[in-house]
Amino acid sequence: MKIPTIMERGRFLEFEIVTRHPEWNYVVLRVKDADVAIRFYHEFAGMGAVMDIREQDGKRWVRMHQPEHPEGPVLVLEETPDAGDLRAVVGFRTASRAEVDRLATKAARADCLTTQAYDGGSFRGYVCTIVDPDGNHLEFFCPIADKPTQSA
Repeated sequence: MKIPTIMERGRFLEFEIVTRHPEWNYVVLRVKDADVAIRFYHEFAGMGAVMDIREQDGKRWVRMHQPEHPEGPVLVLEETPDAGDLRAVVGFRTASRAEVDRLATKAARADCLTTQAYDGGSFRGYVCTIVDPDGNHLEFFCPIADKPTQSA
């Protein structure tokens, strides 16, 4: 990533920032029934299935993403009839507190709301938590700006 030039000792310098951290790309969730999970993630997160693979051994993999973010994070569903106790938490950033409230109300009506929307501070934001049919948790949050510090 190129950074605009800066002046040092009367000379303009140009530099590039290089990161060695991997970019987050996907979350794999083990689910008992991929069709149920596809409907759930479409309904609550606006995601659509973009790839559905059934291997010869019967294992099924479904790749999902939000249509408006085709290059964004990917959710991979691994259909495993005996998913055991492996669960995940997946965070979805929303545009507003009103959107968090709307999703919390919708989830309450569907009996899958686990944590009512609340202010979790600048680290967590305004957040609610719901649970999918296989026990995985989804957090819908809206960032909250840090409170300005008062100068003495």
